[in-house]
Amino acid sequence: MKKISQEDLTNILIKHNEWLSGSLSGVKADLSKLDLSELNLSYGNLKEVNLSMSNLKRANLCHANLMRVNLIQSDLTEARLSCACLIGADLTESCLINGILYKADLSGVNLSGVILRKSDLSEANLINSNLSGANLIEANLSWANLTGANLNGAYLNGAYVYKTTLPKQYKIINSVFPILADKIDKTIKIGCRCYSVKKWEKFGLDIADTESLTNEQIEILKDDIEMLKIWMNRKD
Repeated sequence: MKKISQEDLTNILIKHNEWLSGSLSGVKADLSKLDLSELNLSYGNLKEVNLSMSNLKRANLCHANLMRVNLIQSDLTEARLSCACLIGADLTESCLINGILYKADLSGVNLSGVILRKSDLSEANLINSNLSGANLIEANLSWANLTGANLNGAYLNGAYVYKTTLPKQYKIINSVFPILADKIDKTIKIGCRCYSVKKWEKFGLDIADTESLTNEQIEILKDDIEMLKIWMNRKD
């Protein structure tokens, strides 16, 4: 993978912004399959840039305009994306382990199956996003807005969900959305995949409707409920 310098990157983006403005001298940036690790792209206008299969490990993308950017199979491990705008970006099969996405705008973005393990999504805008099957294990979702988001099959073990705004179909008190018990402001390190169920009884201890779940999912939920009962009876 070819490593690109900060100076070369700056020159490429100057030409790209000329292209965005309609200048005949502009050239649309293609940064696919390049090593951009640890480079500074903060506040940059990367709208519609091709960054597919690129190495963006520990890159600084804070406040960057990443609208409609192609990030397919890109490696964004430990990348800084605070306050970045990713509306319309394609993150298919990308990796954002330990990524910092504080206050990032991911509204309507398809994040299905994306690895967001231990990422910081606090105060992020995830309205109407698709997080089905996403790996959000131990992710920080505090104060994030997930209104209208699809969380079916998302991994949320140990996720921090303090003051998180959830979609209506996912109950606040629910043993499979790692214990979002009412008025409890601490992370519970148990849980499994998140499933949309029509109704849960108090504290999620009894499944009122399991028509939408497979037998395997029901068995997993039963195990979670037993763990929840233990936790509810703790003495700390």
